[in-house]
Amino acid sequence: MIAVDIYDPEGLVAHGPQGQLHLLQDGFAFTEGPAADRHGNVFFTDQPNDKIYRWDAGTNKITLWLEGTGRANGMIFDREGNLITASDMHGELWKIRPDGSHKVLVDNYQGKLLNGPNDVWINPADGGIYITDPIFPRGYWDADDPRQQAWEPTHSEQSPEGKGGHVYSKRTAVCLETQHYPDSPNHPAFPTTILQPGKSYDSKTVFAFSAK
Repeated sequence: MIAVDIYDPEGLVAHGPQGQLHLLQDGFAFTEGPAADRHGNVFFTDQPNDKIYRWDAGTNKITLWLEGTGRANGMIFDREGNLITASDMHGELWKIRPDGSHKVLVDNYQGKLLNGPNDVWINPADGGIYITDPIFPRGYWDADDPRQQAWEPTHSEQSPEGKGGHVYSKRTAVCLETQHYPDSPNHPAFPTTILQPGKSYDSKTVFAFSAK
């Protein structure tokens, strides 16, 4: 990767030998959810293939860490070293232990099934877990999955180029995404990413919740 391939208007990528980007490995279907453990090793998903890979900070090698992840997307490590994943195969939040076994932490909100957890963050002050839960109907969901439904084409993959992102607020939580970056921020209609819980935006309500 060379400098001309990088869109960096704010100069966040430092110049010099420590600011260069290098391709470590390719051939993945669609990578998501990078999360670093306390030793600096980086875990990431190959979401369509239902796998989590591990980049070793010491050896610079990438190896398969886990296969069968509930279609994990966003990920983050908790204080105990467990990997918390937004796993949308069955609309669940997982805690994956270091040995690869897992526990489902959340699969509903107030008795309603989750849509498909996408992003996850842990508050370092109190350990509260925050997730986004947009509805992205998936081809790999079971045919009788109640999340399979007709819905309007307003998710980011269907947004016109340069039109920013869309807010999703189906049933449980919210996701704000930007499409066709870096073009979108240059347009006046580009939406703000500062959203206040409980307030309405274009007739849609933003929700937030935590699970301890």
